[in-house]
Amino acid sequence: MPEGYRLLVAGNWRIAGLKEEFLRRVRTEGLEDRVEVRDGIPEGELGSLYGSSLFLFRFGSGEYGLATSVIDAMQHALPVIINGKLGTSRLIEECGCGLVTGGVDPGKVAEFLSRVDESEYSRMQRSIAGMRAKYTWRRHAEMLLPRTGAG
Repeated sequence: MPEGYRLLVAGNWRIAGLKEEFLRRVRTEGLEDRVEVRDGIPEGELGSLYGSSLFLFRFGSGEYGLATSVIDAMQHALPVIINGKLGTSRLIEECGCGLVTGGVDPGKVAEFLSRVDESEYSRMQRSIAGMRAKYTWRRHAEMLLPRTGAG
């Protein structure tokens, strides 16, 4: 993990064995002081976690539905680092709101984090703002409703 970063792993583990393996690896790498794992975070606390974070990491495979945490991160102008198997990955690539990887690739993530400076981070946040302006419920409804009037 790049120097200066702390990792908070928040949420529920669908496969308990993966959590155990992750914790074992954290201990093996001597990262206990830089990695925190928290399950069952109250909904009311999530907003402050998004607000105090620099990135959202979200890796998933074989999942159905939206990666809701990615959408929540966008609401907080929080750039994301996700894998390409999530349905939101195309949107992140299109808007330039973070990094999309082929899988869990610590080297690629570390390289990305080491090259993101304040200017690049601000650009990603502006991209998120542009995406939020483009993809609104109103615009979506307008696309679905038939247009009326002469013309």
